[in-house]
Amino acid sequence: MSQRVRAVVCVPLVVILPMVSLLLAAPQASQSWGSPGVVAFLTDIAGAGTTVLRVNRDNKIDQDGRILVKSKDGSSYEVHYIARIEGLYLYLKTPLKHPYSTGDLLIQGCDCDRALGLPANGVVGTLKEEVPAKSSVLRFTPIVALDLEADLLIKRKDGSFEEVHGIKSFDEIETIKLDGKLKHVFHPGDMLIQGCLVPKGAGGVFPLNKLLLGAAGGAATIVVITVVNDCDTCPE
Repeated sequence: MSQRVRAVVCVPLVVILPMVSLLLAAPQASQSWGSPGVVAFLTDIAGAGTTVLRVNRDNKIDQDGRILVKSKDGSSYEVHYIARIEGLYLYLKTPLKHPYSTGDLLIQGCDCDRALGLPANGVVGTLKEEVPAKSSVLRFTPIVALDLEADLLIKRKDGSFEEVHGIKSFDEIETIKLDGKLKHVFHPGDMLIQGCLVPKGAGGVFPLNKLLLGAAGGAATIVVITVVNDCDTCPE
């Protein structure tokens, strides 16, 4: 009986994405899908006072993350949280303060943090005193306003330990109660971090957008090459 041999060639898949310079040279570069953090755009007008947004897609949106609604010309923007998503409709927890038009942007990630005035390192405060393991109460020195709905990263100054917790309550002065107990001891000066630097699952990462942002640089024509392994056994 003859045998049939099938050769399987395992190679990396190279995707070449040309970007026309016109998109990058536009007055508001954030209108391009290549802009960092853009997860969707409006497909219908949204009046001030509404909590419902109709969008072009929902598969890139982190329902648990805050979202920046921004007009194409940058004249209006505001940050919201999502109550729920039903198909291509987003239901916000609070009403819009401004009206928005078809094509206006929905942004998540670090761009959203900047709109809130968060520092680049995401540090919103530092611990005032040592916090033992199994404690859930922190006393801290605020640096910027705390977002009570966002996760909080507690991180040692030397980077040796870090934990992510939700905020159960805040006394509006200096004391936070976490929604769980700490696993490690933390010390005075250790950092409290919020925003895009808080570790998340893959849904909160925009690797292609970061490549586009880093490559922009004012070049006339940009080609971004992303190498994606299409098999588990591809050689390095």
